[in-house]
Amino acid sequence: MYGRTVRELLTSESVEPEVKTTYEYVVDSKERLQDTCELAQQELLKSQVKQQKYYNRKTQARSFQAEDKVLVLLPTNSNKLLLQWKGPFTVIERVREDDYKVQLSGKVKTYHANMLKKYWEREDNVQSVATCIQELNAVIVKADDEVDAEIDLYKVEQKETYRDVKISEDLSETQRKELMDLLKEFQDVH
Repeated sequence: MYGRTVRELLTSESVEPEVKTTYEYVVDSKERLQDTCELAQQELLKSQVKQQKYYNRKTQARSFQAEDKVLVLLPTNSNKLLLQWKGPFTVIERVREDDYKVQLSGKVKTYHANMLKKYWEREDNVQSVATCIQELNAVIVKADDEVDAEIDLYKVEQKETYRDVKISEDLSETQRKELMDLLKEFQDVH
């Protein structure tokens, strides 16, 4: 710089004040830049840890054993961009930490654990529900029998007929006849 060699600057030989301040400025700028980069790295790591916690707050580790039944997230037959859970398929083995070989219909393919979901058989639940329903029905039938035995139901017996209805004398003979016809027509209504 200014016609001087770097050697003159490093050996502290006679240097003009302007050159020395420029050199110091470059060295100071380099140090500040390094400090700023280190600070940015630290803040970036803090931010990454915070975002990772937020992203993983509802995640659960998935692990499967050989012979486990799983559902696989696969494209639908009608639209390859639309996915649905299909299966159950059988896990053959664990390949890596989160990769599993799965026996699909005639083929063995490798899937990440995010594409797999444990399949739960319903046989025991269906049998236990059916058993509970049968037991409940037996209790209801028994309770109905006990209630019928304890309570004498009121039996309705008709003692009067439509002929026993008193018709006012203020009605004309035609009106009386019409009223009796109506009573006779609807005699089964109580």
